[in-house]
Amino acid sequence: MLNKIIKTEWTTNFVINKIIAHSKRTNKLIQQLGTQSVRRALNTEEKKYLKLSRNFYRLQQMENISGISTNSMKTIYESRFAKKVSNNSDLRREYLRQFRGISCPICGALHAETIDHVLPQSLYPQYTLSPVNMIPMCLSCNHAKLNTDSTCHDDAAFHPYFDDYSNFKDLHFNYDVDSSTLVEIDIKKITDKRLIHFMALYPTLRQSLITRAIQTISRLMLDIYKMNNKRISSAQIIDVLHSYFKKELPPEVCIIYADAELQIDYILQNQEGFIQFASGKSF
Repeated sequence: MLNKIIKTEWTTNFVINKIIAHSKRTNKLIQQLGTQSVRRALNTEEKKYLKLSRNFYRLQQMENISGISTNSMKTIYESRFAKKVSNNSDLRREYLRQFRGISCPICGALHAETIDHVLPQSLYPQYTLSPVNMIPMCLSCNHAKLNTDSTCHDDAAFHPYFDDYSNFKDLHFNYDVDSSTLVEIDIKKITDKRLIHFMALYPTLRQSLITRAIQTISRLMLDIYKMNNKRISSAQIIDVLHSYFKKELPPEVCIIYADAELQIDYILQNQEGFIQFASGKSF
């Protein structure tokens, strides 16, 4: 989740050539797209995008690109890229084929079967056909983003070609056996504002992280049960976790909440060490 992926080798110029090759020569909009002035403008904007890399959100919004309007760029994308033109021209499928076997970079779902424009087409027409602005994403995350105001924060969008938050080093979980949710993300303790913005922009991400944490705790309980041949309750694992934190972490790092609550983000990164520690405990 929120992991970096290998950037596509496609370029804007490559996409334009593909579109022209499978379009009628009488199509005036496609003819305009293929002119040297439009190509130069789009290539210049693409270089700006690549140069800024993870600071891509600083790029300037536009109303048109070298005389081609925002709506016209969207029309070209929807009719010539997103839509299958013929048996020999299915750019969307061909583009996604590069990422075969890659899970959704946002939530980790198995299938990233849609294309998302990181910077919206309605505000950045210069990147409507730029592969650097098109990332693979699962249907759920894509729909969630479409239903969220992504312009609330300039740096709200996650870009897997440049960003990598997969270690979640700034993420804090609270685990409470008395709560119906068991695990909750402590937003107040997150210092990286972009990570907070990701949570707001991709609602499915937050639930995926919580589910992952719950599954981790459940798996730990099962592993400890197997090693001790004795079922362990949530209350008992809390005691072991308390002991583990006191043993493994210095006081200034170990934040333990009252009674049933504690921070489990360290455990998520050190599962094997915890299981070895717990195997020596008697229940």
